[in-house]
Amino acid sequence: MEIPNFLKLEDNSLIFNLDNKELIFYIPEEYFVDNTKTPIAEIFGEDVSTIGLFNWSIINSDGSNTGLKPFTFPTMILCSPYNIEKVKDFTLPGMKADSKGNYRLLHFKKGDKVIKQTRVPKLIDNAEMFFKLVMITAKFPTSISYEKIWELFIYNADLNGFSYNLHSQLFGIMAGTIARSTKDPAIPYRLSGSKDPHDYNMISIKMIPKFLSPFTSIVSENFDDALRSAVLLSEKPDDELPTSPLEKVVMQ
Repeated sequence: MEIPNFLKLEDNSLIFNLDNKELIFYIPEEYFVDNTKTPIAEIFGEDVSTIGLFNWSIINSDGSNTGLKPFTFPTMILCSPYNIEKVKDFTLPGMKADSKGNYRLLHFKKGDKVIKQTRVPKLIDNAEMFFKLVMITAKFPTSISYEKIWELFIYNADLNGFSYNLHSQLFGIMAGTIARSTKDPAIPYRLSGSKDPHDYNMISIKMIPKFLSPFTSIVSENFDDALRSAVLLSEKPDDELPTSPLEKVVMQ
């Protein structure tokens, strides 16, 4: 990983190295709040463990900022901010006012350890956490360009010392499935006509069946949501009713 000019390497740690400025990591609150036994981010004393996929910005002494940037290191990292701020209905720098969210803001001043240990252990658990974030939780920073999403799967595998043994096109298919139009989640981003590589929303792979057809919706795992979706889909005219290839076989 290329080291940015505002960081310096010291004893296998990356240290924030700018005077009179502050680095802020914007970690979605959903990273910390999880119904499963292993949340994506946790606080351990003065340290924070999180997967390295989030937004960041450098704040100048006059309160201005350098703009929102994506942090793209798709495995678990440990950092030591001097302050952790919990905010609600917060608008990220440069984002639209209607794109508010809940975040933990990790503040770093000069001398703080932005990444405590650059020699990240190669663990399959880290790969599972990445897969959970992207495919299940779908709390993914859209500051990352749509065309780069598939590369993160391969990068994560490389960081954790394994290979999926799959063609890279399959990761493109996965990204094309969960990245949806900002105007209508029933429409994949790739079919939305948008030319902006950041104009997408991520949804959980668990939510995909409800947009496909009544059959795939009704057999998905969230039955209540699936039933509502199946009814709504069934109300469409026959020529607009989506069907899956499996349905065509089963219904013959």
